[in-house]
Amino acid sequence: MEVERVETGIPGLDELLNGGIPERNVVLVSGESGAGKTTFCSQFLWKGLEEGQNCMFVSFEEPPSQIREEARLFGWDFDKHYDKITIDGKDPFDEGDEELFWFRDELEKRNVNRLALDSTSILSLYHRDPYEIRKAIYQIIKVIKEAGVTAIITAESPEGSSQLTRHNVVQYSVDGIIALYFEDVGEKGYRSLQVRKMRRSEISTETVPFEITGEGIKAGESIV
Repeated sequence: MEVERVETGIPGLDELLNGGIPERNVVLVSGESGAGKTTFCSQFLWKGLEEGQNCMFVSFEEPPSQIREEARLFGWDFDKHYDKITIDGKDPFDEGDEELFWFRDELEKRNVNRLALDSTSILSLYHRDPYEIRKAIYQIIKVIKEAGVTAIITAESPEGSSQLTRHNVVQYSVDGIIALYFEDVGEKGYRSLQVRKMRRSEISTETVPFEITGEGIKAGESIV
C-alpha cells in the first residue's frame, strides 16, 4: 500500500525521506539552541500554505509577532495567508495543566493539516517532576495523533551531548526523528542533519550538510 507523503519544503531533505514525511506522522526535530529548529517549523508550514493547507504554529517560547517577523526574513509572509494559518504563543507558566492542551479543539475546528509545536523543552522548566514531564509530553503527542495532523515538534538537545533531548522521552513517542547538528570546525561552524528514524518509510540515514540561507534551510546536494 502506497504511503501518502507530505513534503517538508526543505530542498534536499525530502530526497532523504523518500518523498516526504508520511501523512499523519508526528516528527521530532531536535538540536542545540540556535540549530535552526524554529526556522524548520516555519518552512514546513510555509510549504503547506503554498499548497492551500490549513496550518497551525504553537509556540511555548516566542510570541506570534516574533515568529511572523523572523519568517518574513526568509520571504514567508504568513499574513498573506491569514485565513489559513493560526499562530499562537502560550506561556505554560500562566496556564493550568489542562490549558496546555487548548489547541486540541483548534485542530478540529480549523481542520488543520500541518502543525508545528516549538518547543517541548520548556515543559522541563514548567514541571519539576520527571514523571510530570513525561506525562505532559505524552498527552501532547496523544492530542496531535488523535487529530490526525502531520506535525513537527521540537526539543532542545544538551550542548556537547549525544542525547537528542534533555528529558529523553519525546524520541520514544514520535514516529520520526530529524536531528540538527552544529559543530565548530576551526573558525567556522558546520551544520549537518540526519534522519534518525521515520515510520512507514525507507529512508537514508546519511548525515548531510545543511545551510540556513536567505531562502530558508537547504540540505545535501541542494546546497550551491
